Amino acid sequence: MKASLRGKLDGLAARLAELNGLLAAESATRDMEQFRKLSREHSELSGLVSLYDRFCQAERDAAAARDMALDPETRSFAEDELKEARTTMDRLERELQQVLLPRDPNDERNTFLEIRAGTGGDAAGRARPRAARVGALASRQSEPLASRAELEARGAELLAQRVDDEELALAAVAAALAEDAARRVPRAAPPGAAGAGGAGAGAGSAWLQAARSEAVA
Repeated sequence: MKASLRGKLDGLAARLAELNGLLAAESATRDMEQFRKLSREHSELSGLVSLYDRFCQAERDAAAARDMALDPETRSFAEDELKEARTTMDRLERELQQVLLPRDPNDERNTFLEIRAGTGGDAAGRARPRAARVGALASRQSEPLASRAELEARGAELLAQRVDDEELALAAVAAALAEDAARRVPRAAPPGAAGAGGAGAGAGSAWLQAARSEAVA
């Protein structure tokens, strides 16, 4: 670690010790504004000094491992301990440098978060046509439900209604196709079908029946 960085961290550690004494004094709460300021500073420095203490402990572990490496019997174990200590020191030093980066001056300001129901808030609701807003207020969708059971019952009712509507729509489409097929029969009959008698009529009837069957299916 660079000497400048170490000097700064030593100064911050000393400042934390000073804050501990100031906050523990009997007169600390006489000035609440000053007390809040010191408490905020103490909270900011606690995590930083804790990281620095862990870094110093890793340094002591590395020094102890180097001493153990002088003994041939414990050299292998000491090398593993030294490697682990150096890895810890590198990681903690990066974290310390990141914590010491200049802070945004707005970090200490309070933030108010407003949560509104619905996407777009009130502005989106006001943008809807007046008739649509009145219809939404008058519809059953705006009615409050007393329980989860009532909600599930209402959902089942709407689902059954949707199925019935789909069946009616399919029946209407089938009837329209059958009617259209019936109108096409005279034009589809070959010339001279009227003189052919029963043969032409039978062919047209069979064609009509097949078209109706296909429409209903």
